[in-house]
Amino acid sequence: DRLKAINDDLGHKAGDHALLAVGRTLLINVRAIDAVARIGGDEFAVLLPETSTAQASALSQRILTEITRQSDALTGKLGVSIGISELSATSDLKADDILVAADAALYQAKTAGGSCAAIARLDRGGGRTLQRVPAIALESPSGGMNR
Repeated sequence: DRLKAINDDLGHKAGDHALLAVGRTLLINVRAIDAVARIGGDEFAVLLPETSTAQASALSQRILTEITRQSDALTGKLGVSIGISELSATSDLKADDILVAADAALYQAKTAGGSCAAIARLDRGGGRTLQRVPAIALESPSGGMNR
C-alpha cells in the first residue's frame, strides 16, 4: 500500500527499495513449494499449494508484521493489504477464477483501510460466484488490532 506516495514524496529509488523489501519479505516467509511473483505495480501474488485458509491467514499476519516493521525503518509509509482465495484439489475452477477472487478480496482489504487481509470464498457450484467475507483484523506488532 501507498507505493505512489512513497514514489511521490521520497522518489523512485525509495519506491524501488520498498518493492524489494516486500519481495524479500514474501520470499523469506514462504515454503519451497510456494511461488511468489510480482504481477504488476505494487501487486504480488503468492501461490500456496496444500495450504488451508487458516494457514494462509497466519502467513498474512507474519507478512503484515514484518512489512510494518520494515516500513518504520524505511519510510514509515509502507503498508500491505492482502487478498486470500482458496482452491481445493478437486475443484473445477480455473486459475483465472482464483485470481479474480483474490483480487476482489484485496480490493476489500484496501477499502477497509489497508494493513489487513480479506478472504474470498468461491461458490463451487457455478465456479464464478464470489462470496465476500469481511476483512479479517490482524494484530499489529504493537499488539493492537488493525483493520
